[in-house]
Amino acid sequence: MTTRCYKLLTAVFLVILLGAMERAPGAAILHISVNRATTGEGQTVFVSARLAPGRGRRKQNVTLWPYLNGKQWGAPARTNQAGLATLPLPLPEPGIARIQVALSPARHVPPADWIWSHKLADHQKVYFQKQFHLGRGGRAAGMLLLCDDTCTAWLNGHEIGSGALWRVAHLHHLGRFLKPGENVLSVRGYNDTGPAGLLARLTIHTTAGTKVIITNRAWRCFAAKPAGWPAAAAGATKLAQPVQVIAPVGGGVWGGSIQGWPGIYRWNFPVGEPLPVKVLISNIVPVRVTARKFSVPAPRRHLVGIDYEPWFTPLNVTWSTAEAIPLLGKYPSINPLVIRQHALWLDKMGINYILIDWSNNLWGKNHWSQREPNVRELIHATTVLMKTYANMRRQGIVTPQVTLLLGLINGPAPASTTALNEEMAWINRNYVQNPRMAGLWLHYRHKPLIVLFNGMGPAFLAGKLAGGEPPINQRQFTVRWMGSQLQESPALVHAGYWSWMDGSIRPIPTYNHGQCESLTITPAFFGKGGWLFPEARARDNGFTYLREFNAAIQYRPHFLTICQWNEFAGQPIGAGYGPKHNIYVDCYNVHLNNDIEPTSLTDCAYRGCGGWGFYYLNLTRACVHLYHQKHPSTSVMAIGLPHRGQKIKPRRITMRWVCVGKAPKSFSLRLDGKIIARHISPLRRAYTVDLRGVAPGRHTLELRAVGCRSRFRISYTREAHRLHRAIAARAHVDFVVR
Repeated sequence: MTTRCYKLLTAVFLVILLGAMERAPGAAILHISVNRATTGEGQTVFVSARLAPGRGRRKQNVTLWPYLNGKQWGAPARTNQAGLATLPLPLPEPGIARIQVALSPARHVPPADWIWSHKLADHQKVYFQKQFHLGRGGRAAGMLLLCDDTCTAWLNGHEIGSGALWRVAHLHHLGRFLKPGENVLSVRGYNDTGPAGLLARLTIHTTAGTKVIITNRAWRCFAAKPAGWPAAAAGATKLAQPVQVIAPVGGGVWGGSIQGWPGIYRWNFPVGEPLPVKVLISNIVPVRVTARKFSVPAPRRHLVGIDYEPWFTPLNVTWSTAEAIPLLGKYPSINPLVIRQHALWLDKMGINYILIDWSNNLWGKNHWSQREPNVRELIHATTVLMKTYANMRRQGIVTPQVTLLLGLINGPAPASTTALNEEMAWINRNYVQNPRMAGLWLHYRHKPLIVLFNGMGPAFLAGKLAGGEPPINQRQFTVRWMGSQLQESPALVHAGYWSWMDGSIRPIPTYNHGQCESLTITPAFFGKGGWLFPEARARDNGFTYLREFNAAIQYRPHFLTICQWNEFAGQPIGAGYGPKHNIYVDCYNVHLNNDIEPTSLTDCAYRGCGGWGFYYLNLTRACVHLYHQKHPSTSVMAIGLPHRGQKIKPRRITMRWVCVGKAPKSFSLRLDGKIIARHISPLRRAYTVDLRGVAPGRHTLELRAVGCRSRFRISYTREAHRLHRAIAARAHVDFVVR
């Protein structure tokens, strides 16, 4: 037998052996396939996973993580009763994409519990103690300490350090404070407002081994400082109270947002982490990704932009209070593949510029040089974005242009105008004038544009200038000021302020020299009272968004800004603004938020599971296409009621809808494909449907605009592509009859 034949037979034997091992009784198998072997750059493939978990193991509700070329990429999914799961996976780079799926890796996070007094109050001090026994022997000790909001710790009466919200204090060389016999660890915690908690882990190394003291239900606390504090509170047993265990580390309102606790980072930002070891991993499926062809966009008089957050970094925002999970997964803002996929999506939507949010950079600062470490992370993330965009443009890929939103006052304390001028000078040197980033910055009126947020309005700025601060330097930039909730602030409108977001279904336009310069629209909005107050408007299947787009078509501003792409953050339960902590802004839940970036439809976030998939990306693309038509020839529709997936009793219900673009001749209505109403007046936007006699289960209502066409199929589950042949304009909604 030749050497070549021997090697061939050996290889065949190994393949058969491995196949037999995979199918051996009791062995677990994870197998995947994809819906297409070739796809375009930035397109999404659908990965079908099948889990055969082996003897004695469950196959339902098992979390599967997708991987692209050996790195985590995309939102996880859970298996159904049959052990099946589908994972949508966007592929941002040309070449061969090697796709795998793995079981969720184990968390290697040192345990401890968040604890506090059972009685929570604002401006509250709580005194915690834990006594423990040590034998003889050489000792060394270190401690992890964290508190919401602040705390100070003592070991056997010696002050050993302090901790504060979000950042873990690493306390070392504590062995000298220990003693044989009884020891006491004392911590005084202080809560300013909202939720509160103490998290600590003391590790002691002795000749007999390692002893670990963690915050848990074995601790006790006191509402007032006990006698002899911080020594052991002897004789104060009657005053001691049991602590409340709020959540384990990595849970509760804090989630994975804490900084410095071992093992937390990879759970804050798993995207980009390597394929795990010692877990079940699927077969590899290669997909060929072809380069997308781009055409140079024609100059437009009416530009469309979107607010963009680069703040998913360790010291800024993690995903602990996100209302949904992006389709790309829990990503860090410095990941170039994420930035690239975002840019590809934004280009398809027709976005001309992004407004990057730096409005929280300089709270209370007099100089740009005083910026905090978290601001340096924002700068780094923005720089990575600029470099990624520049590289894409060198490859012939179209990206949006960029401008920044800086902040004079958008938080607890204003910045000085000196600090703003220094920040603008830094931006001009490092971004605008950087030859490697040529063409990226958005220009307006022959200079680079920059936007400054002043939530207090022109009178506040005038007061700072009257107090001796220098005016804003406008030699290098065209400067525009921005506020929010313009429906409540006529002075801002009169002064020409742009808006971050208005709490009105009719957004407020801004004029300059008689021309409509700016308008901001959004898929949902809150007013002065936040998301839970009556003036807020939810997404309602795109109903709110299309009504706001009507205003854009009416006013035709030079800058149409959409709020927003990717905020994914909000206040935890009990941590809202106001005296009752019930004013929630930013984002709240799946329905009460205004993010557009595609999300998982099934993954669970802070206040619930699910999301909106591709729906708002598709809706935006269709609306921007309509917006650029001088005389609308197409239409876009959305049904506001009933809500998607709403459970309804079998009775009469009133459905409502909105239609923008070309006016229809009439409407027709179908239930499960059968026409139930014809010739509905084109002026009507509501209709009562009789569901009596309709069988329980899932049903679909479809509304068609007679005489109107559309170039896009608006779907939650798949990205819409422009159709070569227009179809009848329609909208549908699925609901459940109980």
